[in-house]
Amino acid sequence: EFTPEKRLEDISESYFDWIFKANTLTPILWLKMLAPHLSKIRHPCVVTSLSARVASINETELGGWYCYRASKAALN
Repeated sequence: EFTPEKRLEDISESYFDWIFKANTLTPILWLKMLAPHLSKIRHPCVVTSLSARVASINETELGGWYCYRASKAALN
């Protein structure tokens, strides 16, 4: 089971890979599957992908969660 790291020493490559794929690759693949259907819609539509407040470079007071923060910042 993966848990957010609290110290740099706690970062694991497997957790980084898992969280990065979940938070960056998944939305991209979802959009890839959705795109052909969007071209058939007559009305404009907006596709969004949610990031997180902790992805902001200004929100570092709490520390930790390095892999999660990096993966969410990638969406920005």
